[in-house]
Amino acid sequence: PEGSKVVALFGTGRHARTQLHGLCAVRPIQRVQAYSRRREPREAFCRAMSEELGIEVVPAASPAEALRGADIVTTITTSPEPVFDGYLLEERPIHINAMGAHYPWAREIDEYVVLRSRIIVDEWKQALSEQGEILIPIQKGLMKPSDIHGDLGEVVAGRVPGREEDTLWTLFLSGGTGVEDVAVGTWLYRAAREKGVGTEFAFGQPFEFAL
Repeated sequence: PEGSKVVALFGTGRHARTQLHGLCAVRPIQRVQAYSRRREPREAFCRAMSEELGIEVVPAASPAEALRGADIVTTITTSPEPVFDGYLLEERPIHINAMGAHYPWAREIDEYVVLRSRIIVDEWKQALSEQGEILIPIQKGLMKPSDIHGDLGEVVAGRVPGREEDTLWTLFLSGGTGVEDVAVGTWLYRAAREKGVGTEFAFGQPFEFAL
């Protein structure tokens, strides 16, 4: 939602860092409540990110504590099971980014949240082949592929709306697609050319491995 200030973060590994940088770039984030299974890495992550981002990043002792007051929920874990009970999610506009589960049998978000959310996926075919959050409910007969609201390209192009006034929860299921890498790579390439930095090299040249 516009004006989101509080993030619930599940997972405190290296990818969690870039997730926070991205969120802070597009929303006025003031506080992050981070939860992961191991206390020491969780606390170390929070200390480092507080200093790096200049905002309050605090360790949460439980999923419920992480979710309290959150406007945005981001999950970036390797867990094959839901990382929080959907009934803990507050009944108000919240956006959820599910970034970690990329297998048909794995999911970070439970059915309670999935079935009540406006779902956006990276790309239709990919989502229907590997996204456990939707494949498991479909296999159980709880939802249909047509219950997916749209994909990222459709939202960016304005063909389908992301959030509307009466939308409660929005859920972005990200498995990652090659076009995202191409888009970022193109932007970096152009920026490097404009600044006159970088190293030129030729593809397809012979090389040797040195072990």
